[in-house]
Amino acid sequence: MTDAALSNPLLAASPLPYGLPDYRAIRPEHYLPAFTEAFARHRREIDAITNVAAAPTFENTLVPLERSGELLHDVASAFYTVSSADATPEIQEIEEALAPLMAAHTDAVQLNPELYRRIASVHAQLDDLNLAPEDRYLVERHYREMTHAGAGLDEAQKARLTEINGRLSTLTTTFEK
Repeated sequence: MTDAALSNPLLAASPLPYGLPDYRAIRPEHYLPAFTEAFARHRREIDAITNVAAAPTFENTLVPLERSGELLHDVASAFYTVSSADATPEIQEIEEALAPLMAAHTDAVQLNPELYRRIASVHAQLDDLNLAPEDRYLVERHYREMTHAGAGLDEAQKARLTEINGRLSTLTTTFEK
C-alpha cells in the first residue's frame, strides 16, 4: 500500500467500538482511493479462489467466497451511509464517478466464468455433500445469484449485459440526485 493509502482512515482498522467508521476522520477525497484498493483486494481474493488447482469443494470455493470482499463491504457501507444521509455536491460527484466502477466490479465477480464453474460444480453435488442447512443455503444462494446475474450467458451476451449494467448504474445515480 502507498503512504496515501496508509493514511486513509477507510483502509485502516477503526479505533471505534465494533469497528464503526470514524466519520470525523474520513474526508470525501478518501472514498475513491479506498474503493480502488477495495476493488483490487476483492479481485485478488476472487483470483485466489479461481486459481485453486483442486476440484471445487464447499471449503475451497464457497467459504473463501463468503469471506471475500470484507474491505469493499466496509468502504461501501461507510460511503453509502454518508451519500444517503448527507449528499453534498462533492459526495454526489463521487457517487456519479463510482457508479460505473461499482457496476463493472460487480459484473467482473458475478460474471466470472471460472468462479461460476466452481460454484456450479459444488451446486451439482449438493445432494451428496451432507452440508449443514446454512451451508447448503449458501451454495444455493451464490449459484442462484450468479445465474440470475448472467454468469451462464455466452461471452457476447455478457459483454452486452456489462454495457447495460454500466449504463443503468450511471442513469440510476443521475436519477436519484
